[in-house]
Amino acid sequence: MESKFVFQIKGVCKRKHLKFGGEGMKRLRILQVENKISKIRNLVKSVRRGEKMKPGIFKLNGTLIPILIVVFLFVNGPFVYSSGAIASEEDRATSLYNFLSELFQARASALTSSPTGLAGSAFLKYYSSQSQALIEFEKRRVEFYTKEWNHLFRGTLLQVKSTLENLQVLSSTSHKWVVVAKESIQWIWKPTEMVRDPELYEGLKRWKEELALSLDPIEKRAQEKSIKVMEDSIRNYPEIVTSYYCVDHVLQLARRGNSWLVEKDGYSELYVLTLPPSPDYSDLLNDLYLFYLSKSAFPLEEGQPSPPTTSNESISPDGLSPNTYYRNYAVSYSRQWALSHNPYYHNFEPYDCANFVSQSLVNGNQIFDYSCPYPWWYNHNGTYDSYDDSWSDAWDDTQVMLFLQNRYRAIYSQGLYVADLKPGDLVAWPDNNHNGYPDHIVIIDSSGNPPLYNAHSTAALQVPLPSNPPPDNGNPTYWYRVYMRDVY
Repeated sequence: MESKFVFQIKGVCKRKHLKFGGEGMKRLRILQVENKISKIRNLVKSVRRGEKMKPGIFKLNGTLIPILIVVFLFVNGPFVYSSGAIASEEDRATSLYNFLSELFQARASALTSSPTGLAGSAFLKYYSSQSQALIEFEKRRVEFYTKEWNHLFRGTLLQVKSTLENLQVLSSTSHKWVVVAKESIQWIWKPTEMVRDPELYEGLKRWKEELALSLDPIEKRAQEKSIKVMEDSIRNYPEIVTSYYCVDHVLQLARRGNSWLVEKDGYSELYVLTLPPSPDYSDLLNDLYLFYLSKSAFPLEEGQPSPPTTSNESISPDGLSPNTYYRNYAVSYSRQWALSHNPYYHNFEPYDCANFVSQSLVNGNQIFDYSCPYPWWYNHNGTYDSYDDSWSDAWDDTQVMLFLQNRYRAIYSQGLYVADLKPGDLVAWPDNNHNGYPDHIVIIDSSGNPPLYNAHSTAALQVPLPSNPPPDNGNPTYWYRVYMRDVY
């Protein structure tokens, strides 16, 4: 018997939640039917004991009672399953949750278990022997962490932790399950090239030289404020950094008795590690996309709707132009919602990076523009319900870069030098998909070497920017650095 009820577990809360969706509503119907059966049984017992019936209920004799039960079961038969079968299904889902939690923790431990990575192969016992391509990919991932991570992120990786945050069953048979699992990964690492004295920080010199040449008093004051934000970021750069990001896995698992084995695992860490997606990613990508289109998807934990915090009242006391970009507001918003979703806006997962950046820019006092060649706006249509919202193409697409450049709100260039990025600036990944637009965009959280960024799709909080973006078919690529103007 195939089952498609949804089993969702949220690791952040450390509690188990059963969530119904799609054909999983059958499960809810089962409980309703069982409740009705229980009431009928109690009714039968009452009649047999000769108890007085409530007003309006006909007294049933011994002949009508079994007839009523037979009719009821005939009508509701398709929904009536044994409680034992349901419990067995839940037991399997719980067993699967425990298995995947153990797998993810073992994978994380392998990444820092040995300088050579040889001791980090014990977790491969969780994979089917038929999945050789996936096994080889996992071996390369361990090797990347042990040999290349420190160089790519200019730091020393001290510890990697992994938590299974959410689990949903898409389909299941007695021997094969397909699930979507959200893994939360935590890096604890120490920067090796960080300079915490602003006077010695090379990336700050450019902005001080530009400030010295500024003639407009309003723009000069905005630049001074911007430089102070960067200086504070450099001083407060942590000695030990904790970075978070989330990965969605689409897994096909085989059940053998009381044990599980991974047959397929489609996931991508391209926008964090610069590694290519897993060999099963393209095969299972459609399942992931359809999953996010369904109402039962768990793209990110939702909080309370949060409109932008900037307003004319908060801006005017500074004596600055109404068209001033408030970097701290933009960064604080991105920190708040990096690992969650603000339901005040529509959710575009699994492609939510530009939407997230646009929200952060609005919170930093970037004003909508409806008339330029790349209009940038979002309309709530007077409600807090995001399902009736509308937006421009540049809002949820990396075209936002073209809007910022066209309206002279930002200047962008390509290169590998990123030390001069300020909090609130943007960085875009190269166009390795060759569709005319960058593949991914993030907002800078902290200046430093390396800069830290926040993002969606992949959800990331204070993750270090790699020294090099993903190569394009083996060829070197460069970052799109988007320097936001302080007054636009």
